[in-house]
This record gives sequence, C-alpha cells and structure tokens, in this order.
Amino acid sequence: MIWIHKLDNGRSVVPDSVTLPRNAGAAYVAGTALILSGGVAVAATGAKKPQYICYSNNAANDGSVLVAYAVSSDMRFEAPVTAAPTALKVGDKVTLSADGKGVTATTTDGVATIVDLQGATAVGDKIIIRFE
Repeated sequence: MIWIHKLDNGRSVVPDSVTLPRNAGAAYVAGTALILSGGVAVAATGAKKPQYICYSNNAANDGSVLVAYAVSSDMRFEAPVTAAPTALKVGDKVTLSADGKGVTATTTDGVATIVDLQGATAVGDKIIIRFE
C-alpha cells in the first residue's frame, strides 16, 4: 500500500482529507492510488498518475463514505515494489502496480519518481517516491 511518508513544505504529515464519489459495488482499500473516471474513484494503475490516495477501507455496497487525500508534488510516499528493484536508481520514474497499491520496476512511461531506494533489493521492499 502507498502511504504518505513526508510533506516537503513542513506541514503536518497528515494531509487534508476529501470525500470522493465511489462505485457502490466496488471495495476500496486504504493506501490505493486513485483517479476519477466515469464520475467515480477507481484504482490508478500503470502510467496513470494518481489524483488521490485512498485513506479508508470500504466494503462493496456498504454505503460508506470514501475518504482520500489529494496527491501533490510536495508529498513523498512509501510504496512497495512489485518486482525486484535491482536495476532501479534514484530519479527513475516507475509505473504503478496493477492494483494501484505499489510500484513496478518498469521505467517506460513511469509516473512515480524514485526519491530513495532505502536499500530495497527484493519484491515487497519499500521505496520512497513522489508524483510530479
């Protein structure tokens, strides 16, 4: 899951939350990158730059409010890699995973800039990214 790591401008590490329209039949998991498509929030995947990060867990058809926070360029996020990051370096731009809960090691059409690899060497290790 993608979690906020730091805000560069010195504000609190907790960004302001917003509520988003949701697909009633879909479940949402905290830490998922989101975009608005067709009037509802859906997972941001691949080369789709996220507009929001989901901040709440919502079961399908439960009628609950979908809470998220807007992504901005001054935010750094911690995200797991879904492929071994051995060829990656700081400054590379990688794509989002197929479920929107992490990043890949694919640099073609990347949307997440690597800020710190944190010694990552294996699938599931966490790196620091930003969306510019």
